[in-house]
Amino acid sequence: MAVPKNLKKIEDSKAKALIAKHLNNNTGWWEGAVGYSDFVYEEGGKRKLIRPGFSDWETGIVVM
Repeated sequence: MAVPKNLKKIEDSKAKALIAKHLNNNTGWWEGAVGYSDFVYEEGGKRKLIRPGFSDWETGIVVM
């Protein structure tokens, strides 16, 4: 599981659009079960994540 430096809320539609974009470009991957685990992607020379929650999504920069 990726360790985030910080986390902030992200809209559902924006999170799903980022996931689709990075899956299509082969710059992102699920770290476990699709839709339930962290989605890690590379953007601007940094690794970032999108983490699904119970009713919302979170995003942040990965430190490990």
